[in-house]
Amino acid sequence: MSRASKITLGVSLLTTSAIIFGVHYVQEADKQAMHQGVLSDEARQRARRERQIEFDQQRRLEEALLQEQTVTKQAGG
Repeated sequence: MSRASKITLGVSLLTTSAIIFGVHYVQEADKQAMHQGVLSDEARQRARRERQIEFDQQRRLEEALLQEQTVTKQAGG
């Protein structure tokens, strides 16, 4: 095998290896980004549920207080 063909083969192998590594790296980065999206969605949903629970508790408290006392609307004030 001539020197030029050995160099060509070596460069081809290095280029192919770099491409394979690059594609693998990009796939792993995409996978991590997608996983972070799932985690942030779960956190957002959890916070929303907590806010809804607090809202419902406040609504029940308001209804209970309104039943215990009479509230009148004042004109002009």
